[in-house]
Amino acid sequence: MPTFGVILMIGPGEAELARARDTVASLYHYESDFYLLLVDDDRGGRDLLELVPRERRGAAGAIKNPRMGKADGWCQGSTAGILAALAILKAMPDLQFVLKIDPDSLVIAPFANKVCCRFAANDNVGLLGNFRFNPTSLSHLKNYFPAAPAIEKLLCQVSIWRRTPCGKLPALQLALWGRYRRIRQTIRHALLNGYRLGEHCNGGGLALSKEAVHRMQAAGMLDDPCQWLATPCGDDVVIALNVRAVGLLIEDFSSDDEPFGVDHRGLLARPEALVERGHSIIHSVKDHGQFREAETRAYFRERREVHVSGAI
Repeated sequence: MPTFGVILMIGPGEAELARARDTVASLYHYESDFYLLLVDDDRGGRDLLELVPRERRGAAGAIKNPRMGKADGWCQGSTAGILAALAILKAMPDLQFVLKIDPDSLVIAPFANKVCCRFAANDNVGLLGNFRFNPTSLSHLKNYFPAAPAIEKLLCQVSIWRRTPCGKLPALQLALWGRYRRIRQTIRHALLNGYRLGEHCNGGGLALSKEAVHRMQAAGMLDDPCQWLATPCGDDVVIALNVRAVGLLIEDFSSDDEPFGVDHRGLLARPEALVERGHSIIHSVKDHGQFREAETRAYFRERREVHVSGAI
């Protein structure tokens, strides 16, 4: 039986499929005992289980992102897909944790044992990753809507959004019932449990404990994956909110010899340095600054081939 789950959402286009194939190959090279759940963010009729090869034809499944083209696939649209995937994985009782990665993530070393041990060391921790606390906008990210002001606005019982991700039209926020009420309750519970506006783990690689997923399901947080579509909140922010709302903690797990060497854009360091630091999951391998995606993937692909030969 699989001991952990992996969620990988794949956007439209051949470039995303090519990224996903290499990322999945890296995952299977270093780990084996997992269930892979692919989330298809393309509105067409493609079959991801056929398009993304899996070594040993391991346990896997695929679902469509329930957003059906609404909102932004890189932000709140991703949130819908991830919550839908968690709703499926929570029904698998033997999974000890759930890993969420992106097509531009890459696995460069084993990680499952480290993640299991860290969760076992403190059962109050529900989320591991590269912890970030961004109360305001990140100046180097164009069109980045800061999480903290958005969350603060969602706390209001009545508010007006000049435009929302769904159709870019104005919206009246009435948090007296429905989705806005459930969102407001989640934020309030998180704040009461010590959540600071804007804190999250980078979405390029994070792990949720079994307990976190079960508590989220029990609290109804997985019942409506599209609940956050009208908000500017991405999956990393929403996951952090949910974890804190159900009474669990977020812990950084990105120091040397810890798995998550992830950043929002570009690599944290040269590929060789990431290996030396002992990271297991890196993000983002896309072209950025001095780093080229093709060169980065080729470097780690060669390491995998050498590893198979027994040279490292």
